[in-house]
Amino acid sequence: MTATTLSEQDATHLLARYPELPADYVSHLVHHGWGDTPGGRMLYSGPVAPEDIYGAPVGPPGLLVLGDDRAGYCFAYDPVSGTYGELDPEGRWSPASSGAGFGTFVET
Repeated sequence: MTATTLSEQDATHLLARYPELPADYVSHLVHHGWGDTPGGRMLYSGPVAPEDIYGAPVGPPGLLVLGDDRAGYCFAYDPVSGTYGELDPEGRWSPASSGAGFGTFVET
């Protein structure tokens, strides 16, 4: 597993740019880092717009893609509903069950 931690200063800059980011995600970047996760997923160093991956807006408005499973599925955060979820290879959004935190996507 290869991970690079985010400095507190970079975390402050990230939150200034994306104030809607959830605390558990930012905390993970600072304490555990981004890159390869124990579950084999790739965690990005910051959010990515879905259109940067899928070529067009997909999912709910404002969706922030946080990483992928290297097999075509991305995990993301919907700041409007405050939920994490997954985008399939065609860009269809599936929100996670209520209360599922960021660790659900990093550890699985």
